[in-house]
Amino acid sequence: MTDREYLAHVAHAIEEIQAHTAGMSQEEYEADSKTQRAVERNLQIVGEAVRKLSAELKSTHPDVPWDDVYAARNVIVHQYFGVDQKILWDVLQEDLGPLLARVREILAGPIEPAATADS
Repeated sequence: MTDREYLAHVAHAIEEIQAHTAGMSQEEYEADSKTQRAVERNLQIVGEAVRKLSAELKSTHPDVPWDDVYAARNVIVHQYFGVDQKILWDVLQEDLGPLLARVREILAGPIEPAATADS
């Protein structure tokens, strides 16, 4: 897969998260385990796609916290029963919108078509 394809996966997963949580309050989110699992799964997809981006793309866009995005995926994957939904809610409210906007900006520009090493 190419960087463009991985970025498209990031954008799509964030859009799904936003669709699943649209109009929800924090209390509704914390009481809805189905939505929580959908959010967690999509955040895993975001993190995994970010991990597979080329070093060149990441270094071209150092303003994006690529390592933090992947680290969040690791917490979700490896904490199992310890994922703090209050923290995830804050991520949804504060971090995903700006990340999606930045990913869309990158997708709108030129991206080298070469496949990444993890293809």
